[in-house]
Amino acid sequence: LAQTLRYGDEGCLKTPSGNASIDQACRHNENESECLASQCQWTYTGQGIEYQILAGPTFIVVFSVSALLFGVGVEIKEFNRKNFLAVFAFLWSTSTLLMGFVTAYWQLALLRTVLGLFE
Repeated sequence: LAQTLRYGDEGCLKTPSGNASIDQACRHNENESECLASQCQWTYTGQGIEYQILAGPTFIVVFSVSALLFGVGVEIKEFNRKNFLAVFAFLWSTSTLLMGFVTAYWQLALLRTVLGLFE
């Protein structure tokens, strides 16, 4: 996914056809020229600040705050809990499904936010 959306740090990874010994050699390469010389590929790793944004604020913070608010909201108001859970499960499932079709990083970040909201 990181290669398709072109997000995260760049690093040296083994090619899909590479074996385990090449994998060890790829991990030690620090720049693109060393990487390509050792039959590896220089590509996006999916790590770094962009990954931290996906895993941190766009999910954890939204999940934590919304869980508290919705939990208190359900207790204060007399909502039908079955309908409440059904709507949230539908929206969570839709968000998960749509993640398979993203073509840009911002779309993934938005859907991760929605996922955290309705988890």
